Amino acid sequence: AVANATASEATEGLRKWIQPESVVVCHGAIGAISTALQAVLQPGDEVLLPDPGWSNYEMIVHLRGGVPVKYPLIGSKGWSVDVEEVRSRVTRHTKAMMICSPSNPTGSVMTKEDLKGMLKIASDNDLVVISDEIYAKIYHGDGHRAPGVFQLDELLDPDRTIVIGGVSKAWAMTGFRVGWMITPNPDIVAASMKILEASISCGVPFSQACSDASTSTPTPNSLAPPTPTQPQLQP
Repeated sequence: AVANATASEATEGLRKWIQPESVVVCHGAIGAISTALQAVLQPGDEVLLPDPGWSNYEMIVHLRGGVPVKYPLIGSKGWSVDVEEVRSRVTRHTKAMMICSPSNPTGSVMTKEDLKGMLKIASDNDLVVISDEIYAKIYHGDGHRAPGVFQLDELLDPDRTIVIGGVSKAWAMTGFRVGWMITPNPDIVAASMKILEASISCGVPFSQACSDASTSTPTPNSLAPPTPTQPQLQP
């Protein structure tokens, strides 16, 4: 049920090929990130990480036998990414690229042009893209959500793309520990399911029931403050 609701919610304005079998439900978004990295990394593989970025990314890469390689977000330019600087950090050992937009901790949102640049680097070097979009709906720009990689059809390699989400932020359900990874790659899905069977076995039923109900309910167009209305004068 959670996978069905997640696939339906995730396709809103995004890629229409996302099916329930593309969704792996995990123990929170951090569980999804950890599972995704374990599914794709071999010892010594390098992973490109944003700096500043969530410190857990680096810890997880180390735990999975990988090597963190940081790329800078530029504070003087609104914590934006320099795509060519990222490209310069790619080596023959680079296996994956982590993107976080909206960013934790800066709050910056990647433009579609920057996202295209990052996906072009991944495409040129056969990298797996792991896009942490847990904050995508906490967004005050145009549209229902921040730009995400599934919106970029012309550059997206679906078999090398994993999108991370969960209910903790947009649905304010932090303690319920329901997250997910979305990838059309059946091999990554199968490996992830085996990893989860050996680690958490299954999720908590009441948490997944609450997640199903929440993600099945339409969310507001944005989380921006509502437009003020004029007070009604009493006769």
